[in-house]
Amino acid sequence: MTTGNQDGTERTSSSEDAVTSNSGVRWLPHAVVAALILIIGFSLAWLTLTSRETAGRRDAPPTPARLVKVSEVVPGPQTVSITAWGTVVAARTLTLTPQVSGEVESISDGLDAGQTVSKGQVLVKLDRRDQALAVAQQKAAVAQAQAELDTEQGQQAIARQEYQLLGESLSSDQQQRILRAPQLASARANLAAAEANLEQAQLSMSRTQVVAPFDALVLSREVAPGARVSTTSALATLVGTDRWRVELAVPVRALPWLAFGENADSEDGGSSVRLWFDAVWPEGTYREGQLLRLLGDLENEGQLARVLVEVDDPLALTMDKPRLLLGSFLRAEIRGRTLDEAVKLEPGWLRGDSSVWVMDADSKLQVKSVTIAYRDADRVLVTEGLNAGDRVVTSSMSVATPGMRLRTEAAIGANAAATEGDG
Repeated sequence: MTTGNQDGTERTSSSEDAVTSNSGVRWLPHAVVAALILIIGFSLAWLTLTSRETAGRRDAPPTPARLVKVSEVVPGPQTVSITAWGTVVAARTLTLTPQVSGEVESISDGLDAGQTVSKGQVLVKLDRRDQALAVAQQKAAVAQAQAELDTEQGQQAIARQEYQLLGESLSSDQQQRILRAPQLASARANLAAAEANLEQAQLSMSRTQVVAPFDALVLSREVAPGARVSTTSALATLVGTDRWRVELAVPVRALPWLAFGENADSEDGGSSVRLWFDAVWPEGTYREGQLLRLLGDLENEGQLARVLVEVDDPLALTMDKPRLLLGSFLRAEIRGRTLDEAVKLEPGWLRGDSSVWVMDADSKLQVKSVTIAYRDADRVLVTEGLNAGDRVVTSSMSVATPGMRLRTEAAIGANAAATEGDG
């Protein structure tokens, strides 16, 4: 506002200059801040771009070696061993019957279930009175026939003297009749028949004693004293004690590796067999047998071949071993043929049907194909594809590629020891 006078005009102009000067001063700090922000933004952008380029040019760190377990290959002779299971059966079983009829007079104390009897031991005695009477009758018949023969021989002597006194020449047939040759032959035949009947009666009397035909174990007894028996009556059931058999079921593929003996006395013999009665015999206890023969059919379930193993002295009567039990289910290990040079692996070490992982000299993974001669649930025998000193990888890996780096705990320990030595 102007006053119209000089002093007032000058005061108004001074106020406007002061306002203009204050506005310029307030604007300067804002410009500086904006410039700084632009500079910092460009700097950050440049740093980001340069760091990305550097990161793109930097090499990726190497993948760490996979820790695995290995087993060193040691080729050598390997014997094929087949594990099988089977049942104990008797080699000889007999139902004892009498050879003559009669009443049971007495029974041996040994003729009872679970007892053993010796060959020739009297087991059952029958009433022998009937047979004794028959023997006496036949002895009388023999004496009668002998007397008749003696009489006829005397008659023949008289006839010969009469023929000589006659002095005539007769035909051969006439001479035989005059000399009583037919009567003499009949008397001799009657004596022979009487003697045979006597022998038969004596044999029948001896058969009133029933004896054990071989060393045996009594499975059961069927009679008691006083019972009337005939030649079809069962007295007892016996099984031989000299040897028993074990009927085993083996895979058909194992048959080429087995040797069969015709009998226990064969010089070559069959494959040796060890038998265990798990959970019954003490741990580490086993019986030994010999592979006898291959049976002629396959087991219906599972198509397994059936073989017989023969075991001597199954009741351990002459040795300090556990006795076998008929019908018991045994585990067996059959010792088959031997490979001169092979490598034994565990089935879990195979990769696929016929490959293994190997850790080479550079500690890298290799996949090797192998030739398998024999395999079962417990072992794999390899004849080609592996060399002595090869390190077979026994660990499982979800991802495995040839050439990948591997390491073992033994190598880690060796490196740590070397580092301590350098320190």
